[in-house]
Amino acid sequence: MTIAYDIHFLKDIKLIIVRLVMRTFKISQGNALDVLNALFVLPDSCWNLMDTAPKDRWVLLSLQAAHKNVVIATWYKPWSCWVETIPEDPENEDRYGIGSQVPNGWQELPEPKR
Repeated sequence: MTIAYDIHFLKDIKLIIVRLVMRTFKISQGNALDVLNALFVLPDSCWNLMDTAPKDRWVLLSLQAAHKNVVIATWYKPWSCWVETIPEDPENEDRYGIGSQVPNGWQELPEPKR
């Protein structure tokens, strides 16, 4: 009984994360699943140096050694930092970006399925 509960719980969590990615980036469920799957299968050799990171689109950023903490972020020019969400009121919101974490690599988001 406990195992069945854990499996259902994990499926619910995955569904919540997929919906959050879909809503945040206004992408389809299939594309959201591709993004989430990419977070767990990118080998070290796939990460690019941060000085080559594009600042005109959303990318995957690695925030720890061995790429254990990965976020989807974009460069926010008014604050000169990487952010996970675009602020609704940049003049009155705290400038938090991705916090004190320094990205050590980046990767393009997976191509949308057609």
